[in-house]
Amino acid sequence: MTETYYFDEAWPEERARLAALEVALDPGTVEHLQRVGVDRGAACLEVGAGGGSITSWLCEQVGETGHVVACDLQTKFVNALDFKQLEVWQRDISTGQLPEAVFDLVHVRWTLFWLSASGRRTAIAAMLRSLKPGGWLVAEEPDFVTLLQSPLPEPLKTVIIAHVNLITAISRDVDARYGRDLFGDVYAAGAIAITTAGRTHIIESDQESTGGPWLRFAVERLRDQLIAAGAASAAEFDHAMQQFDQPGTAIFFPVTMAVCARRST
Repeated sequence: MTETYYFDEAWPEERARLAALEVALDPGTVEHLQRVGVDRGAACLEVGAGGGSITSWLCEQVGETGHVVACDLQTKFVNALDFKQLEVWQRDISTGQLPEAVFDLVHVRWTLFWLSASGRRTAIAAMLRSLKPGGWLVAEEPDFVTLLQSPLPEPLKTVIIAHVNLITAISRDVDARYGRDLFGDVYAAGAIAITTAGRTHIIESDQESTGGPWLRFAVERLRDQLIAAGAASAAEFDHAMQQFDQPGTAIFFPVTMAVCARRST
């Protein structure tokens, strides 16, 4: 995964980008986690912990008698969290190296789509095995189809599409449409009691809760590369960002497909 993940924690704006994504995604994630239940004293694994917002929420739910493991390749931000019940693992989930039958809940969000197809299948199988019998896996992965097909003016439409395509080209294994395949992979891994849900909304450039700052950080991160690749001139890129800020611009947030499933007993 180190070769497929484009955004790096060393980038000065990375924490802000993650925070903006967390604000947009956390309410829906918490709803799913509350639905399956997170008890006091539970053992939880957060895969792809990122900035640590859901890790923090899990620590608060399980209390000091519980145990939360935050697993990620980049652990700078979760290492900064101060919870006695928190343990941090720097680990590549695509290798499948997880202990068996130790967690009541495993959560992963916007992480699997960065992996190769075989890495995703290995990770899902490992996460299910790491659950105690009857434990819950809550997986959430994006499908960028809504973003890519948003009814946008030029040059904003070209810049948005080129941004996603460039990340796909640089990151090689990343699948920007993986959300639509998540259910099939979880089902094939032998999970039971599977439920699914999808969510999206209109992005407003100045509203954190809609993902506007997240998208701006992500697109502007690739400004120089997009211009060098000929996707847009500097003037066109700047014009696109002006269009992004215009009221009434309908940019759809990527669909986040959630799959909740249990390990068979």
